[in-house]
Amino acid sequence: MPPKTLSTDLKDLLTAKELLVAKLVSLGHTNASVALYLGIRPGTVKNHLTTIFKILGCGNRVQLAARYLMECGPNA
Repeated sequence: MPPKTLSTDLKDLLTAKELLVAKLVSLGHTNASVALYLGIRPGTVKNHLTTIFKILGCGNRVQLAARYLMECGPNA
């Protein structure tokens, strides 16, 4: 899936929900805890992460966390 825009800024590439999932995962939360926090199913979190990985070209949670924390910081 190609990026939504030519921008490389996470806030331009991801939806608000995807950004929140990325933030929570970057802070070390499991799919289950993200799901509980957002009131959604763990499978939905997994689907969001699959989409996020495709958009950003990340292969795993560690790569996602590194990119998120470098661009947004832990307090974003």
